[in-house]
Amino acid sequence: MPKPRARADLREQILQAALGLFSSRGYRGTTLRAVASAVGVDVALIAHYFGNKDGLFRAAVSSIAHTPEALAECLTPPQATQGRRLATAYLGLWEDPATGPTVCAIVRAAIGDDDELARARDVLLGIARHPRLSEAIAGREHGFMLALGQLLGVAIQRHLVRFAPLTPEALPLEQLVALVAPAVQSSLEARPD
Repeated sequence: MPKPRARADLREQILQAALGLFSSRGYRGTTLRAVASAVGVDVALIAHYFGNKDGLFRAAVSSIAHTPEALAECLTPPQATQGRRLATAYLGLWEDPATGPTVCAIVRAAIGDDDELARARDVLLGIARHPRLSEAIAGREHGFMLALGQLLGVAIQRHLVRFAPLTPEALPLEQLVALVAPAVQSSLEARPD
């Protein structure tokens, strides 16, 4: 039996391999056997650590657990800079090597399949229901969701569709933020009639 440190390292290797596969293949296209093969372990070990594929997916995407606090922090005063701060933080999640593959995996899992969409929605709703974020958007939920929708669309074009003018290679993050921040700010300030 591996020592505790070796078990922790092996568990992390499994999570990283799973995250890479979920990000590139989506949930449906990723199998426990493929993850096991990528790490060089028996598939039974993955079942031992995570139970099933859904448990593995949830563990793999847990690296964005800090996201609600980061987004809530963007929504503190001054209000006039919230759009820029939210755009920087949200798009930065996609750019950061520590969180980008996770965000891609969640979104890719949601595209094209109702079951996968429901799974991704559960993860995202868990973030949105975090007490600190719920408090930060109280009374302006509509505007916040509009802003996130805009940012999600931009991020999908940039990282998944790889729309040439928006890719990280073509447009630095700071310039992209400068382009989208005014629209995000406008959405944050929107209120239903």
